[in-house]
Formats: sequence, C-alpha cells, structure tokens
Amino acid sequence: MAPWAEAEHSALNPLRAVWLTLTAAFLLTLLLQLLPPGLLPGCAIFQDLIRYGKTKCGEPSRPAACRAFDVPKRYFSHFYIISVLWNGFLLWCLTQSLFLGAPFPSWLHGLLRILGAAQFQGVVIHCNHRIPFGDWFEYVSSPNYLAELMIYVSMAVTFGFHNLTWWLVVTNVFFNQALSAFLSHQFYKSKFVSYPKHRKAFLPFLF
Repeated sequence: MAPWAEAEHSALNPLRAVWLTLTAAFLLTLLLQLLPPGLLPGCAIFQDLIRYGKTKCGEPSRPAACRAFDVPKRYFSHFYIISVLWNGFLLWCLTQSLFLGAPFPSWLHGLLRILGAAQFQGVVIHCNHRIPFGDWFEYVSSPNYLAELMIYVSMAVTFGFHNLTWWLVVTNVFFNQALSAFLSHQFYKSKFVSYPKHRKAFLPFLF
C-alpha cells in the first residue's frame, strides 16, 4: 500500500470519531458506576440517561422532564420500519446503478465521503495474478476461505455444541471451502515456480 493511502487509511475520519467518542463515553460511565456509592455522582438526570427498562424501575422518583421522554419498548417497531425503508432505498439505488447505469445520487456520494468510505477507493495497478504475501497469506493460499470457515465455527460455538444441524452446515462449509482453496492452491503452484513451499492451501501447517 502506498504511503499516502496508508496515512489516509489510518486517519481519524468522522465515523471513527463518532465510535471513539461513544466508546469513551460508555467507558467513563462504567468507571463511574464502579465507584463506591458515596463517591458516585448523585445527578438524577445522569442516572436516568444511562438506565432503561428494569434498571430504571428501582430508581428514586424521576424528574418529570425525564418521564416525558420515556418511550415504551412496544414502540420499538419504528426502528425496523425506518431500517426497511432506508435499506430498501439503498437497494433500489444499487439496482438502478448496476443494471440500468443510473448514477448514484450526489448527496449519497457526499454522505459516504463524510462517513469515510472514500478512503477505501484504491487505484488498480494491474490485473495480473501475483503471489500474495503478508498476514495469513504466509500460512495458507486462501485465507478468505479459512476466515469464512472460522465464522461458521464461531456461530456453531455460539449456538451450542449440541446443535447437530448447524454442525452439519459447518461440515458442508468446510469441504466446500477446502475444495475451492485446494483448486486455488494448485493454480498458484502451477503458475508460479517460486511459490512458497511451506504454504498450505486451507489449514495452516496441515492442508
């Protein structure tokens, strides 16, 4: 990666700044809650802002100004409605652009630039195959296939080790990705005489 691209990639764009600010705010709030009760700030509005649901019920009488902004959980459907409308609009724009050649709205381009998406636009240097190096490529030819398998395994662990159906899905993904990785590995070995001998196709040090 070129130095200018690396510097741009590591820059603190607005989207990263928002997430960093939120993270710092929640960390500070957590640390305040860990203080002994006598040292914990007694601001009712502060406590009201950080609590919801059952954690808010046991609190002392809340200010009327805070109660006025309470939103019952049963009203949470507006989140899904807005999400469906917004993502449906984005899907429609993408479909128009891919199949009909329609340009993206200029304001959407501007929004993506503000959110930092512009930093991921690189320059195509060449379209030829090259031997990849670095990170997981030092161990396997297709780390993307290995990463996908790890995603499915992590989901299997999350679902519980006794979910046989999902483990069958994992097994299918394993052999599917292993086949693709093996074919890619064979391609690299046939195309490049200097391809690293120690590099495996799919599983580090094994296969």
